Amino acid sequence: MSSGPLDRLLRTGAYAFAVDDVHAAQAALAEMDGLETVTTQDGRVVVTAPDLGPEVITQRLVGAGIGVSGVSTGHRLEDVFLDLVDGDVEHAGC
Repeated sequence: MSSGPLDRLLRTGAYAFAVDDVHAAQAALAEMDGLETVTTQDGRVVVTAPDLGPEVITQRLVGAGIGVSGVSTGHRLEDVFLDLVDGDVEHAGC
């Protein structure tokens, strides 16, 4: 069973950034330590960084002069809740 602060439970290490310049964002993140992948999808920069929070990556982008208008994670609160209770239901014999 998982437990802990909500921000840790929601953190998956996969983030999508809505930026004003996708190519410049990719270039700015290319040499950043801690990133496993940097790709683009649907006009967003998608980053895999299990050991970094989105605030660190956002700071890097803004510091490079790139406008960030949104960040989304790979998990929704509902998904985390279902993952948490799913194990309890299985063990309860339901």
